[in-house]
Amino acid sequence: FDSNLPDDDRVRSFIDAGVEVIAATDHDAISDYAQTVTDLGLGDQVAVMGGLETTPLLPFLDIPGETVPKVIGHFNFWPLVPLPGEQRGGAPFDERMEPGQLFDVMRPLIGPGGVMMMNHPWADTEFGRDLGYLRAIGFDPRLPIVPGNINSPLLAAPGGGLKNSDWTAVEVLNGAGVGEYLRARVLWFSLLSQGYVTVGTGNSDSHGMNDALGWGRNWVQTSTTVDNFDANEFNRALQEGQAMAGSGVVVLVQVGPSAGPRRGAGFTPHVLAPGDVLDVEVRAPPWVPLDEVRLITSR
Repeated sequence: FDSNLPDDDRVRSFIDAGVEVIAATDHDAISDYAQTVTDLGLGDQVAVMGGLETTPLLPFLDIPGETVPKVIGHFNFWPLVPLPGEQRGGAPFDERMEPGQLFDVMRPLIGPGGVMMMNHPWADTEFGRDLGYLRAIGFDPRLPIVPGNINSPLLAAPGGGLKNSDWTAVEVLNGAGVGEYLRARVLWFSLLSQGYVTVGTGNSDSHGMNDALGWGRNWVQTSTTVDNFDANEFNRALQEGQAMAGSGVVVLVQVGPSAGPRRGAGFTPHVLAPGDVLDVEVRAPPWVPLDEVRLITSR
């Protein structure tokens, strides 16, 4: 309901931008572009997954100094199948839920391999609504996530199952600008350093023609293709870190023996061996200035 671009224009624009997989995540309504893709005869060029962006409201959340009900972040979920004729396309009730309880509700619907993504974690507040969950709870990236401090809500399991921090992806890059990225990267690095290891993503968050569809985007290293698309395989590769996000510059890295085989991005640790090499390939369109690539090591 918050997107003013017709589905056929949206699908054509994504394809023109070179996007091969779309997860549709409209606010509070399960939808996909399957029928539009079929009607346009473009099934050989793009694969689609149904999805949902939730906007849970917690009117009882006590934030010092605030007097309005709080929208406590946005979260994406996929894959989902729209249910024609059902209210909100079959999307479940998501109000008055902290993230962990929302995850408990959504996990059976998306399946064990589905994606639960925390969106724009430090987005600017609009009309009293905290669009980012970490901003809503006042997360401090300088502090540990332990009981009793300002970061402790991440440890809670309000529904008795999953915790508020059990998302499987974090949106680090939102849209074509870098403002949200510079803020979200700090938060993501803080989570990573404390053992909350989830993939960082980049998404277009495209509500209309004033947004750049397909920019940012994710590149996922996976064996599945558009012609024989396997959503489970795609989502597995994404959540295992076999992906990168960007907005025009692509840095592909592989490590391993000089004669191969080498491995690319992923969360599985690689133990260096004598003779291992690091292969770095940088791609960028000619209108994007690229003067330097930095490799950072840690011990």
